[in-house]
Amino acid sequence: MKWFPLLGIVVVLAVVAPLIVGALGKRRAEREFPAEAERLGLAREGRPAAGKLGRFHGVFRDRRVVVRPDAFALVRVALESRPALSLSTDPATRNVVRDTRPFDSGDPVFDRRFPHRFASVDLAERLRADATLRRTLLDFAADPRIASLEVNAEYVSVTQKIHVFFHYIPVDGFEALLGDLVALADALEPALH
Repeated sequence: MKWFPLLGIVVVLAVVAPLIVGALGKRRAEREFPAEAERLGLAREGRPAAGKLGRFHGVFRDRRVVVRPDAFALVRVALESRPALSLSTDPATRNVVRDTRPFDSGDPVFDRRFPHRFASVDLAERLRADATLRRTLLDFAADPRIASLEVNAEYVSVTQKIHVFFHYIPVDGFEALLGDLVALADALEPALH
């Protein structure tokens, strides 16, 4: 019985501490992210709403980039080849590219990790035949920084799940994440064209 107050304190700390950490992380991102985005060649679009960072766009390593740190911590890199493909690790994805159909990759691990799979007949065959391409996508999707990965006709994008209540992109590691996403787009482009 004498442990009961201590248990109560531990439970309260277990609930309150993550809220404080999330709020501090978001506040730091609000202060530092715009300067980091500008340093990387990204410009803010318009004036953001109060308490929001807004949307950033620009070119990074020859790829068009859009970043929405407030909206699900989204980072999007453009694909130029416009493949007839829509893949996502998020089963709730509703984005389906024209002239595509659901497909089975023949790889049960890939199919479980990418429950949303649509491609042209030709591209589905290439994905079935190219284990290296499937492994590249699986490895990137397994990155602990990534909550979801989506590849479609226009872009490769990731979302980050930093905190359950606070959406933001941490300044530390943003350049590395953006560089890795551009490298993924560069690797995918010839294989998907």
